[in-house]
Amino acid sequence: MDNITIKNTYSKNGKWKFDVEIGDDSNRQMYSVVLDRDYYIYLTNEKIPAGQLIQDVFMFLLSHESKEKIISDFDVRQVKDYFPDFEKDIKVY
Repeated sequence: MDNITIKNTYSKNGKWKFDVEIGDDSNRQMYSVVLDRDYYIYLTNEKIPAGQLIQDVFMFLLSHESKEKIISDFDVRQVKDYFPDFEKDIKVY
């Protein structure tokens, strides 16, 4: 599995923005991901940090498609539109 690295995190108006890198120097993909605080609470009940949820989201995505096929700029809420099982698989109880 490729390395998943969160490079930067920003917070504004109840949303986080994560800059994420997958791969290594020879084959790297960059992503910009938004996570709304309410959706974070819905998915995690605050049992894991937001950064861990982002790691889990990318592990989920990589289990379904290659890093080259993942949209480079997305909101975590969009994932369920492409993968209906996302919330069931990712939700922390």
